[in-house]
Amino acid sequence: MRCKLNLAGLIAVLFVANVASPAGCADEPQADALAEKTAVLTGEWAAPARNTSPTFGIDLLLGQMSGIRPSLALHINENSSLQIEGYYGGLFTKFGGSEGAGAGVRWVASHGGLDSVTIGPGIDVLFNFNDGKAVMLAPTVDLAWRHSFGNRGALVLGINAGVGIGLSGRGNGDEDDRVTGKVTPLISFYSGLRY
Repeated sequence: MRCKLNLAGLIAVLFVANVASPAGCADEPQADALAEKTAVLTGEWAAPARNTSPTFGIDLLLGQMSGIRPSLALHINENSSLQIEGYYGGLFTKFGGSEGAGAGVRWVASHGGLDSVTIGPGIDVLFNFNDGKAVMLAPTVDLAWRHSFGNRGALVLGINAGVGIGLSGRGNGDEDDRVTGKVTPLISFYSGLRY
């Protein structure tokens, strides 16, 4: 029954459009309106396109970086964004383990619809507060799955991997163990929310 109603509605819309337009030729605005009405009648209506790159984010990291990582998008395109991020928590590296903090930038690109894959190369500067007070430059890459819900919200699950390159300080608090130029792996899993 519904199929017959949809077909009858489609015929009615086409007839009205043909009568309203001389010689049966609709100009572009009328053709767009007709396509929209036809899509509604046949049940093929798609939600309007929306920006898939969220503005705000907060992540919980577990691994060699275990803490929180808030982020804010400065520049947003349809499928990518340039973000600034902060970090606070524990840093557990070859240079030692202590409380730490940091900040940096990350470019995040996504591919997909409601369920999308995101990749985000970035670079941070991280500081150990204790245990040698090591400072490191940390180029990393995020690889994640993002599930969108509502108009802007999303849940993210992923991995953050890269290296920490020592800039200054000492490893494990030892006077003779300078970290300058040394490298440590950085691998953490994370989950977060986006809005």
